Amino acid sequence: MKRSILTLAVLATVVACHENKVSIEPSLDRQVSIVASTTKTTLSENTVVWSDNDAIAVCFKGDAVAPHRAVFSTTSGGGKSASFTSTLPNYVSVDEGYNTDAYAVYPAAKMADDGTVTFSLPAAQVAEENGSFASGLNLSSAVVSLADLDEDGSAGAIFLNAFSIIRFSLSEGMESVEITADKPLTGDAPMVFTTEGTDKGRLTVGTPTTSSNTVSLTPAVGVTSFDAAKNYNVLVYPGTYATLNVKVTDTDGIVYDRSLGTGSYEFKASNYYTFNFDTDYVRTYTFTGTGRTFAENDKVAAVFMNGGAVLQEEELTAAADLSFTGKLLKSVVAVESTATGFAVYPSTAYAMESDKISYNLPADGTQNISELWSASLTPSTTEAAFSSVVSALGKVKFTVPSGITIVKIECDQNFVGTAEMTVDADGKLVAGAGDANVITINPASPQSYELYIYPVTEAKFTVTLTNGTGAAVDKVFAVQTVGAGEEKEFELSDIEFGKDGTFENEDFVAGEGTFEF
Repeated sequence: MKRSILTLAVLATVVACHENKVSIEPSLDRQVSIVASTTKTTLSENTVVWSDNDAIAVCFKGDAVAPHRAVFSTTSGGGKSASFTSTLPNYVSVDEGYNTDAYAVYPAAKMADDGTVTFSLPAAQVAEENGSFASGLNLSSAVVSLADLDEDGSAGAIFLNAFSIIRFSLSEGMESVEITADKPLTGDAPMVFTTEGTDKGRLTVGTPTTSSNTVSLTPAVGVTSFDAAKNYNVLVYPGTYATLNVKVTDTDGIVYDRSLGTGSYEFKASNYYTFNFDTDYVRTYTFTGTGRTFAENDKVAAVFMNGGAVLQEEELTAAADLSFTGKLLKSVVAVESTATGFAVYPSTAYAMESDKISYNLPADGTQNISELWSASLTPSTTEAAFSSVVSALGKVKFTVPSGITIVKIECDQNFVGTAEMTVDADGKLVAGAGDANVITINPASPQSYELYIYPVTEAKFTVTLTNGTGAAVDKVFAVQTVGAGEEKEFELSDIEFGKDGTFENEDFVAGEGTFEF
């Protein structure tokens, strides 16, 4: 009996051993998890959060083992942290020769089987409806401890973003924005893991294989323009940039641009930088002056007004094709339907520092202009028709007789010097009175002269001629009206001096007419 019991006991032991052998045969793999925090995938207001179904890739390496790439996925996105799970072969462990530090990458598809990472940061980016960048665009990476996975089946990981974020808002009606720098903002590049310091595990940009100094953003698919109530974001390479320029295009196709200036713009990875892109934009515009001949480098003053207030003033220079190119402030374009303006040639006729139109006709007769012209101009004008108005100045002509060394022209009204002007509804300059009433010139005689004057009405001009001996003769031209664009001629050839250098007709009474001897 005992023997039978013993036999059964041995048999039971054998069976038990056999059952134990089956039950303890090791699994070929194990399930592990990574809890990822400080996440960097999509934006929710000012926080970057994980999304449902995000996936990360982790590459485990060792000196004498083959790299092993595993994909971890989550179904619990929507927050600052998420739990990612995957299955690892049991041989992927520190005891089997793999390094303690492994590197994780989001999005998973950007990591190759050997652990290398390449990424294409597009120059043309499309916003999400909430203003975020597109899912999968924000490349992130972290260090994962294989020792922790071996021991506990789980490990923590702090993900760090590889790129910087430029954040901005725009006014209603804008359909695209473009940012340009002095060196690449985007492109295709290998990414390199940082292996030491507080940035350990972060991917940094290697030498780009293709690059662009520009990044652009358009609204979400199906949306025609940016929402002024939202912030928008574009991803760019970290770095220090010397210049930044911005162009925005509205839904009418008008392009505005703005230079943010020259300086030092330092963009750090995992940081966003907010800019105010909603002010100080300008639109490039071009008009051609017609009705007179312009030479290259001729300068025109362009002034835009609304309700009598000056909105913008600038000096424009004629190009080789005789066009004038300038910049219109966005605030001017915003009131384009009601804004008016004028162009003045030469630009020196407009005192831009005082918001007044003025010009100086030197009292010494040293005039260096042909005529003073103006034309109406609006923000949408492509042509400034100077032929539609006459010169704001009048003109007097005369020929200096032989032997005359000084000519003095005096008027009972101010007709030279500095005068302020106004512009009428047709863009025509209307000159006020000058601040001087005498011109004195030292001519080379005989010589014909044309002098420009401010318009006068029923004026009396007295012309005094002085010859080489110092003798002087006056002639009066009374009741002269010289309007804008008009000219009058003073006849001086009938004035004669006697042989001794004095005037012969002592009985002559000054007045208009001829001399009789």
